[in-house]
Amino acid sequence: MRRAANSSRVRRFAVVLALPLAIAVSTLPALADPSPPPVSDVAPDRLPATDQNGVALIRIVVPDQADVDRLADMGVDLAEYKKPVDDGIEVHAILSPQEADRLRDQGFDLRGVISDESDFAANKVERGQALAREAVAEAETDKLTVLRAEWFTSVDNQRFLSVEVKSSATDAQTVLTATWDSGKNTAPDSGGTATMSRFTDAGQYMYHRFTSPLAIDQEPAKVTITSSRGGSVTAEAAKWLGAPRKAPRPHYVSDFVDHYMDATEVTDRIVGLAAEFPATAEIVDLPYKTNGYRRLAQAQFGTGSAAIVYLSSKAYGSEGGNDVTAALVKPDAADSPLSVGVNGKDIVVNLATNAAGAITSTAKQVVDAVNASPAASTLVTASTYRGNAGAGVVAAAPATRLTDFLKAPASVSRAPFQMKALRIGKNRDGSKVGVFLYCQEHAREWVTPLTCVETAERLLRNYAQDKATKKLVDNLDIFLLPTANPDGSHYSMYDYNMQRKNMTNHCAATAADPANRNAWGVDLNRNFSVGSLFDGYSGASATCTGETYAGPGELSEPESRNEVWLTQQYPNIKFAMNTHSYGGYFMWPPGAYKSAGRELLPRVDYGTENYFWEASDHILSAVQDYRGTAIWPGRTGPVPDVLYSAAGNSADEHWFNRGIIGWDFEVGADLYNPVTKRFTAVGFQPPFSEGHEEAMEFTNGQIAILEVARAFTEDRDLPESKLKVTAKNAGSSAFTFRTDEPANVYYTLDGSRPTLNSPKLVSANMREGAQQITVDKTTEVSWFSVDIAGNVENGYQPNGSGQNYKKETVEVKAVPVTTATTAPAEPASGWFTGPVSVTLSAAPGERKIDRTEYQLDGGAWTKYTAPIAITGNGSHTLAYRSVDSANNVEAAKTLTVKVDTIAPVTTAAVGAASNGGVPVTLSATDETSGVAGTEHSLDGGAWTPSAGTVTVSGQGEHELRFRSTDKAGNVEESKAVTVQVAPEIAMTVTAQARCVDTSAYVAVAAVNDASVPVNVTLSTLYGSRTVADVTPGKQAYQSFNARTGQLAAGTVNVTGAATIGDRQVTSSYDASHPAISCG
Repeated sequence: MRRAANSSRVRRFAVVLALPLAIAVSTLPALADPSPPPVSDVAPDRLPATDQNGVALIRIVVPDQADVDRLADMGVDLAEYKKPVDDGIEVHAILSPQEADRLRDQGFDLRGVISDESDFAANKVERGQALAREAVAEAETDKLTVLRAEWFTSVDNQRFLSVEVKSSATDAQTVLTATWDSGKNTAPDSGGTATMSRFTDAGQYMYHRFTSPLAIDQEPAKVTITSSRGGSVTAEAAKWLGAPRKAPRPHYVSDFVDHYMDATEVTDRIVGLAAEFPATAEIVDLPYKTNGYRRLAQAQFGTGSAAIVYLSSKAYGSEGGNDVTAALVKPDAADSPLSVGVNGKDIVVNLATNAAGAITSTAKQVVDAVNASPAASTLVTASTYRGNAGAGVVAAAPATRLTDFLKAPASVSRAPFQMKALRIGKNRDGSKVGVFLYCQEHAREWVTPLTCVETAERLLRNYAQDKATKKLVDNLDIFLLPTANPDGSHYSMYDYNMQRKNMTNHCAATAADPANRNAWGVDLNRNFSVGSLFDGYSGASATCTGETYAGPGELSEPESRNEVWLTQQYPNIKFAMNTHSYGGYFMWPPGAYKSAGRELLPRVDYGTENYFWEASDHILSAVQDYRGTAIWPGRTGPVPDVLYSAAGNSADEHWFNRGIIGWDFEVGADLYNPVTKRFTAVGFQPPFSEGHEEAMEFTNGQIAILEVARAFTEDRDLPESKLKVTAKNAGSSAFTFRTDEPANVYYTLDGSRPTLNSPKLVSANMREGAQQITVDKTTEVSWFSVDIAGNVENGYQPNGSGQNYKKETVEVKAVPVTTATTAPAEPASGWFTGPVSVTLSAAPGERKIDRTEYQLDGGAWTKYTAPIAITGNGSHTLAYRSVDSANNVEAAKTLTVKVDTIAPVTTAAVGAASNGGVPVTLSATDETSGVAGTEHSLDGGAWTPSAGTVTVSGQGEHELRFRSTDKAGNVEESKAVTVQVAPEIAMTVTAQARCVDTSAYVAVAAVNDASVPVNVTLSTLYGSRTVADVTPGKQAYQSFNARTGQLAAGTVNVTGAATIGDRQVTSSYDASHPAISCG
């Protein structure tokens, strides 16, 4: 939106800025013939941004609001944008070049273009490309790929349907509709129909899905998805979760939590368990103590930002800071000075008063006085409010005790916290596979530590009588960290329940006032060293009060360093689980991307991805086993695929740096309300009755992760794989591999022996399964597979010399092969600067060639008979193919031919002189290939690359020539602009010839019209004189004796030298005098 000026303002602005325009009006003659009269063609004063010299959006910086109002009163076309900057206020205006020049002439500071015709041209091209894509999409039937189609049951045995489908048409106009049956042998639409939602992330289309799973009455057998673009696909509806689990033994005990616990309680519980079960458990003290549940004590005085002073103790509140008091006292006497007194820990600020006895001390003065007092500054630091200059007068305030505002009972220590992990296992010597279970990185997630505590209790208390538990404890090395954020846990429990971060305050004084105390801290799950904010990844904040503040640097916090230390100290840790809340997610790495282009951290390899999915079924079925809760398929997968980017998270740290297979739980799945038919979120701190149920079901999940890890340790089965041909086309065949368990497949296509350095089967795309490998000739494929435990198919040794890998030949029916050659050859820039001729040549396959054909820019297929001429500026697409006598059609190839025959256009805008120079802004546009660069030549000098604005200095007249080159190599014919650089030191110089008796004299005078003193040098053929420090308005004068009676006409020179700002400036003037004859 932009600000509209009223009519009177517009009229006033028209007087100031409008160009003169004369219109002659006369009586129209009668028409002599029936032809229509010519259409009036009057160019508008303000051309659109599409035109050369059209309007542009320009920055203007003015000193204050009065000048903003002045611009508005002048009728300037202001955008609704205003922000304070260091030297005033920045506003934006839509101006023509003439209007911009008028404003510069009136002294306004115009600081460059935000958008102009080049931006419009770019937008136009982008819009055209989007419309072209839409036109192609409308003309073609889209291809639909079913990523997942599943039904599942959840709480109260309610059934749900979840479908994910990807369309080859990625535009927003593509609509997908899902239809499903109500079981085998039922009508295809008997189950229901629903429109799917388009899922995008970081500006990119991902796939279509349901916003949330759809409640259904019957188990569907098939789902059909149709597209508004004509595509259609049918898929089997698979059952999600529900794999049967063995019932626990009769004496299996559980349910060891009955209330939400703070970090002290949780830590005491695991210490007690280690003491009670020394044979199978021990405590690991983590090396880095936290900041502790402590804060500096603070007090704030005054109201209004400019008059606020706040004090922060030098000692933590619990270490004496809470004993400090401060008072702002108004003296009884007039003309009292500002002073600071200290008695023990009591600070008294005696405010200054004027002759009338009123307080005159400003907030800044009080801050400076307190910080300058040796006694007071040992107790406190004083600050103004959030960086305010503190010019407001403070008010008197009674003695106030500083406080750290902390409310936890004395049972919560204020000392740095000793974080502890509980290590469980019969053999805790590093010989067993390690599993790291950690909870409550985010303080407000109160359910998560209960989950870790419940898991520890079940493992230790069931070890003696439950065989399944005994197998876990005997064969694994389990590390449980029930609270990864103890300080934040205490703060959330007793002070601010929505505290996410730890308690460490890294804010400077500008954000460290007590009102900000609930926003301090570091998000520990953004403080790790992989894919972090500091590496440019998204999903973390650099602001110290931001909820996802990543800290001042990677691993800056002791809590995150403790996690890293544990995984480094115990390299046998191969599995991990980070438990969060809420939402019911189950995720794994990678967890972060850079927003530009959605650049992900590397995805896990295909075999590991399948392992994550297969383990998910086991783990989530265990969660479901407790009360029926089903984690949705759409909330299962790599973090960015189902949630968001989380820069610097712990799972990425453990996976990428140490190869630890790790998951993220988000406990607290949404609950379905059968009455409203909607899902309801449970939140971070649900009523304990719900929190208890969440802890119980997700403890089941943690136990299941241990089962997955144990199965890994016992896996000795060799994987098996098969090659499956998925498509046979004329001239190509496609194939992939199938494995009987999650495994990676390494293969070669040249008959060589495959090794671990050979190409590896990868995922086709996000959530799409294995890639399809395409070959264009009959190929011998050699391969082997390796499962996650390292078992190699057939016992093959990739680094040996054995031949017991697998082999199969993929046959391809040969078809013609067509090549395209351009004349001239394609330039390095990719752009041609003239017409292009394309010759097509075809080599036969198994049969002779029937024809070669081409399609230019989406037109009809045309038989090729002669070289194809491509003209016209822009990008052209040439598709071509050949067909053999058996009507086998070669897959079409494409050639992009880009043509640009028009040189760019450059304009010059001469600005107002500043600091002795005149800025000339050079703006270039090229609507086809784009501008490669602009260069200039000053006064016949060498051509120099230009960065946009050229500053011409040096008193006098200069010629600035300029030209631009586009990316195709077209060079613009140079243009020129004359630039006058006026003397920077203003002086009025005169020279006179006069007679004194019979002698001729030259009298020279220079008046200082500048605003600073000037050293003036008067120079003639008959001598010179320097007059120092000629003050403004005064003159330097000297009459020089020519020592002759006859004086020819001539010229004198005057130079002025002065300091302007911090620069030494010199200006020069010439003045002429007439001839004279004396006697």
